[in-house]
Amino acid sequence: MQRARTTSPIAIAGRIPTLNGWPGVAILFAFFLMGVHAARLRPFWFDELSTLFVTNTPTIREMFRAIPTDGNPPLYFLLARLSLHLHLGVELALRLPALLAYLLAALTVYWFVRRDASRIYALLSMSMFLGCSIHRYAIEARAYSLLMAFTGITICSWQYYRQSGRRRALVGISLGVIGAIFTHQYGVIYSTLPLIAGEFVRALRRRVLDRRVLYALAIPALAILLTYPPTLRAQQSLLSAIHACPGFYAHPRLRDLKVYAEMVPPLFALVAVLACVGLLFKLALIGPPPGGGARLRRPS
Repeated sequence: MQRARTTSPIAIAGRIPTLNGWPGVAILFAFFLMGVHAARLRPFWFDELSTLFVTNTPTIREMFRAIPTDGNPPLYFLLARLSLHLHLGVELALRLPALLAYLLAALTVYWFVRRDASRIYALLSMSMFLGCSIHRYAIEARAYSLLMAFTGITICSWQYYRQSGRRRALVGISLGVIGAIFTHQYGVIYSTLPLIAGEFVRALRRRVLDRRVLYALAIPALAILLTYPPTLRAQQSLLSAIHACPGFYAHPRLRDLKVYAEMVPPLFALVAVLACVGLLFKLALIGPPPGGGARLRRPS
């Protein structure tokens, strides 16, 4: 008698590699404890005060009316509002969703690397993610950590689809894109651009375009029509003032892209070189396959 097959939420995104032992769990737990300690002690800054004011509105209806004035979609505010009901300090409660989301984002880094490399490389990648300068968003009561988590879920789902071809992974892609859109106004960009680049390379190699991936990206991306127009209307007066101000400090400039380079840990170059040397050494130990490798056959 054949056992019935069940589909769990985890199975939707594909098989998830485990941490395989205590080192990964210890790293995440230590980061969580340090994050809780820092979140309790650090005062709120301006943007976090906006999160606090929106989530502290008396009713859900009033909160949704106030959300567009902040400029972000509603998902983080909903999670923070639930977290404020916990018996924790306000600083920790408001930042707890960001801290948990950052740990989830670190796990997606581990899962992505582990599917194609050993556990050591996966742990190293996760540790570098936890140690780079963007870890400050782990204890910031804003949507950035949640955006990274949904982007990681989207990329891991696409990776699993690329390796297995199972259609249930497409659901993980769609859920990741929708989650990113309802988290941040730039969510549709951050969650889809890596997949578009990866699928472009995959299409060049296979000489065929996988329309199912495009549908899994494009259909949920329409959710931005629910989040962007209300925010644009609420922010219209502020955007007009910014546009008219020639000295506004946050006007985008090309040199601002250097911020992304500053997020990379200082020892990244050294670690990358050592990883390449280790990989070449491993390939040298394995040696060529028996018989000199596979040979191309001429068509008959």
